[in-house]
Amino acid sequence: MYQYPKILPETPAPNPNNPTDEQRHDMLRTSLNKAGRNDDYTNIIGLLSPSQDITRYANPGEFKGRKVGIIGAGLAGMSAAFELRKLGYDITIFDPVADRIGGRVYTYYFDKEKRLYGEFGATRIPISHETTWHYINLFKLNTIPYINADPNTFTYVRNIRVRNDLEGQNIFHSIYPLFNLPSKEANTPWPELYYKVSRYYLSNLTPEIRKQFLMILPRYDVRFENIINMSIRQALNLYGLSSAAINLITSVMPITGSTIDNSFEGTLNDDYTMDYFNLYRIDGGMANLPLAFYSSLSSPNPPEYPGIPQSALGRITWKRGHAVYGLYKSGTDGKVVVKHRAFPSYTHYEDSFETFDYVICAITMSQLRLVDIQPQFSEGKMEAIKNVVNLDAQKTLFLCKERFWEKQGIFGGSSYTDGISQIISYPQDHTPNMQNSANSFSEPGVLTASYNVGQDAIRLGHAHVSSRYRFVREDVERVHGLPEKYLESIVLDHKTVDWFQEYYAKGAFRALLPGLKTELLYPSSVPEFNNRVFFAGEQVSTKNAWIQGALQTGMSAANDVACYSIIRKHQK
Repeated sequence: MYQYPKILPETPAPNPNNPTDEQRHDMLRTSLNKAGRNDDYTNIIGLLSPSQDITRYANPGEFKGRKVGIIGAGLAGMSAAFELRKLGYDITIFDPVADRIGGRVYTYYFDKEKRLYGEFGATRIPISHETTWHYINLFKLNTIPYINADPNTFTYVRNIRVRNDLEGQNIFHSIYPLFNLPSKEANTPWPELYYKVSRYYLSNLTPEIRKQFLMILPRYDVRFENIINMSIRQALNLYGLSSAAINLITSVMPITGSTIDNSFEGTLNDDYTMDYFNLYRIDGGMANLPLAFYSSLSSPNPPEYPGIPQSALGRITWKRGHAVYGLYKSGTDGKVVVKHRAFPSYTHYEDSFETFDYVICAITMSQLRLVDIQPQFSEGKMEAIKNVVNLDAQKTLFLCKERFWEKQGIFGGSSYTDGISQIISYPQDHTPNMQNSANSFSEPGVLTASYNVGQDAIRLGHAHVSSRYRFVREDVERVHGLPEKYLESIVLDHKTVDWFQEYYAKGAFRALLPGLKTELLYPSSVPEFNNRVFFAGEQVSTKNAWIQGALQTGMSAANDVACYSIIRKHQK
């Protein structure tokens, strides 16, 4: 009979520089109160909280000798490994990337001291993402408020440049006249023109229906399915916005423009959990979170397992630089055989085969499409693997010898353009209200010179690297009103990533077309091979494109493995 361990893991105390749970929850309540949705607080916190600790299912070390293969060393795979290790599983982690860890959390450092860096992947942490904060506090990582808006940044549309004042008056007076808006819309302040649409649709759902944004179900309430079945464009049209207003919105909000034919549910999901209010970032780079997992998993006696003796912890084997090419169900005992080989393998390769009691797939559906699966998974899963789309995204970083943007009064936030670069984001280490800031524009800094998604990411991402640099440089000069070729003497180095061309990702994040959440998300998440193969990652979560989705599904997949291990143990 199962006995609870004498010492249960406690909720980790936050780093003194991080917001406490109480402070975060107060900020969330305040934002929800302003939106008139106080009733959503309990559901949001509850559904985004970490799963029950795995030691509530079994004793530490109980499954010594049981083997689990984890495909993917992003946050989903490593969080699953971190939890399973408590119960003594022997864990092998496969990842085709040999030179870094973290999957689509990718901090690029231009210097050995790691002071000059930019983010190619995740950049922000919302206050409501409970599972993310659980691990941040567990690893004692330091966070800093993320400056989402700076009134001195620019919007550059149809060759008109304005400052992004917080009330949107500059856009209202200078950009609105470029569009043939009906009188009612022409007199609606920006950004009220767009956000009133989101508030309208959310307010027409009850709290019990709204919580389905954070649930994976085979079927949803019919009113919620109406949201799933609408594209962003259709939602704006049905609300009554004119074509001119929609063109305006997609010009000044380029990411919305690039995803306008995706399901409206994704946009409302972010608004439901207040994902763009009171944001934070990890000090020193977002990569410090996957590096903390890696350090803990590589240590024989890590401090993150209080009350669990070293002898109870499972063994971790890293197969970095190894890609998985096959998943096979054993005909004798139902276990899972994994075929893998060193990557890359262009002409000569040698396959290796390993057998596991359980496997967790923590890679994208696009990657699974390249894996030989025998016998094939269920029909719904195979359709999901074939049809779930990963949206492309491209980022280009400039290492600049001086911070020309600070001369223009910019110390954070982003500028927006209808040009191919879409978004330009600024480093925040010199933000005036931050303690010990240097405030010196003569120092070098890293500019996120371009972040775009969708078709513009494909167009720019498929250009030769030298051409990509030139296109982005010219866009940055136009947006900031700089002389032509001004940046040629300012940019010391640059680095660019197109996520679709990254072989281990095949895209930046999941994008569902209208109606496909119902058809594909639930089948994506169910286990296969008689509950031997489980799935984790943002592509099988309700919070895709966020760290929260990876961490929460990784933890849940680990718990599922523990539950079925107990069932099989008692069936013997």
